[in-house]
Amino acid sequence: MIGVLLKCVSWIGFVCLSLIVVENSWAIVVTEDAVPFLEERIELSETPTWRAMLALHVVAGITCLLASFLQFFRSLVRRVPRVHRWLGRIYTWSILGVLSPTGFYLAIYSKGGIAGAAGFVVLGIFTTHSTWMGWISIRHGQTREHVRWMIRSFAMVTTAITFRIYNIAFTELGMHYETVYLVALYLSLIGNAMAAEWLIARMNSSRSTETQKNTEHEKHPNPVAAFGSTHTPRFRPANRV
Repeated sequence: MIGVLLKCVSWIGFVCLSLIVVENSWAIVVTEDAVPFLEERIELSETPTWRAMLALHVVAGITCLLASFLQFFRSLVRRVPRVHRWLGRIYTWSILGVLSPTGFYLAIYSKGGIAGAAGFVVLGIFTTHSTWMGWISIRHGQTREHVRWMIRSFAMVTTAITFRIYNIAFTELGMHYETVYLVALYLSLIGNAMAAEWLIARMNSSRSTETQKNTEHEKHPNPVAAFGSTHTPRFRPANRV
């Protein structure tokens, strides 16, 4: 019961935070007025190529976040696998076709100098690799590998959420703006990667336990047989002559 409650709270939190990111990011695409992010990059915002790449990046990011809302519900995967497959295709190709390529371009012009650019390049490499491996593994019917790689991919995509959380938190603590930007970037990258590996390790551990229990049950299907028969033969007196 507690596990189900935690999953529901986590999912609701993810949806709410994603919608906040969507609302804030969408303003960059649709508005002609200056928004804080563009005000900080006035010269770049007047460059058509950079502005187009930024718009495509935002749209692709919103698309993959929205497509991932229902992907981790086992009941949906089992009952309506077609929906899962189509959402997976949208998620995968919005990343591989648009999000990652535009992200590599934007990383060149990112804030934070070389350190900032390097962080976004590493993020792009991890996101591309994990998403591609997730796609390839399911094409080969490797379901468990597919789940593992997609967890890693999802962890990288959600750095868009954790980065903003850390940014707000460290700003409230009074850290310098440039320091906050770099710390939030690398902390979201490393923290999300570690969270993904922890979740994968936990899944592997639970599956190993289930496999061991199933193996023991196959060897001893009768619980009594595992510890020897408890039947006590009746005493038969010797036949009288």
